[in-house]
Amino acid sequence: MVLRRQSEAKMALEIIGAGFGRTGTNSLKIALEFLGFGPCHHMFEVRDNPELLPDWQRAAMGERVDWDQVFRGYRSQVDWPGARYWRELTEHFPNAKSFCQFVTHRDGLTACKPRSRHLSRRAEATPTHM
Repeated sequence: MVLRRQSEAKMALEIIGAGFGRTGTNSLKIALEFLGFGPCHHMFEVRDNPELLPDWQRAAMGERVDWDQVFRGYRSQVDWPGARYWRELTEHFPNAKSFCQFVTHRDGLTACKPRSRHLSRRAEATPTHM
C-alpha cells in the first residue's frame, strides 16, 4: 500500500518513532499505514522528495524549524531524520504517542519500548544522539 502525502492537509503527528534506521523502521512504516496512521514519514520521503531537504538541513544547523510544515500531510514518523529530533517533536506534538524501537546486539531480536510524555524523566537517560 502506497500512501501519498496530502500536501495541503494540516494534521498533527499522532505517532513519533525515535528508533535508529535498520531496526525495522520500513516494516513499522508499512504497519502504521496499514493501521490507519498514514502517511508515515520515513527517510524514504526525504530521499524521494528532495524539496524536503532544506528543512532538515536547517534542523541540522540548529536553526528554528516549523515542525507543522515539515510534517504537513503526515500522521506518523519513523526513522531518520525525524528520529533524531524526537524530543523536539514530542514537545511540539504533545498528544502524539512516541516510542523507541531497537535491535539488541546480543541476540539480534527487535524490541519495542513504549514511551509516553509521562515517562519523559526516564527518557533523560537516553543517549543524546537519538
